[in-house]
Amino acid sequence: MRFKAKLGLEHVQLLCNLVGPISRLTSGSGTTSAEHSGAGSGLLGSALSAGGGSVMYLDPDQVRISARGGNAAPGGDGDGIACFAELATRGGIFLEHRIESAADNVIVFEIELAQLKLALQSVLSGGGSIRKRSAIQALHNSSVEGSTEKVMGSLAAPSAIVMKLAKRNGGLPCLCLDSACAGGSVEIHHAIPVRIMRAAEMQYHLPPRIAMPDVQLELPPERPLKTVVERLRSISPHSE
Repeated sequence: MRFKAKLGLEHVQLLCNLVGPISRLTSGSGTTSAEHSGAGSGLLGSALSAGGGSVMYLDPDQVRISARGGNAAPGGDGDGIACFAELATRGGIFLEHRIESAADNVIVFEIELAQLKLALQSVLSGGGSIRKRSAIQALHNSSVEGSTEKVMGSLAAPSAIVMKLAKRNGGLPCLCLDSACAGGSVEIHHAIPVRIMRAAEMQYHLPPRIAMPDVQLELPPERPLKTVVERLRSISPHSE
């Protein structure tokens, strides 16, 4: 089983924007397992228990994310909320990728989306305080040559972002996210515990069944929805 992909910064931003709202939906306690992360497979169960059943599906053509919050049952039944997202891999979310498995090149695993969101945000921010300290040191070293703008530009964004499945902490399967700025001044490595699943288990995490609505509204594509709601508010307070 192999998964390795290269992403651009815009792809990381897109994935972060997608995972963020879903992670809030599936987090039951409001605390992420990032607060409890560490070595040892004993933490894997607690890390994924807060994820609310978030599953990622990978094949050479698509990436799918299926998540359930509250009391939602497989297939979208129950009182909770079920979410399903699908992204194209070829010419889509990945610049280049390799996905291989004995199950017809399909990989399915359970993951805590809150941890994935934190890792993506860390890459987008360039490592937070680490990046700031590196920038200060680089500016000090380059002040004589007058190359401040060039140095800041190289530290502003990672030049290489790689996502892959690998084993960490004594054989614990993890989704790893690695990034490095130009010149290797800042390197960021994240390892998010996952639980590898059988490809056949994806049948329990298919898109939710949604009945046809009784009423459908078609809004002009160029008019913001906020403007429409504000005008409806003057007609009835129940428009909110």
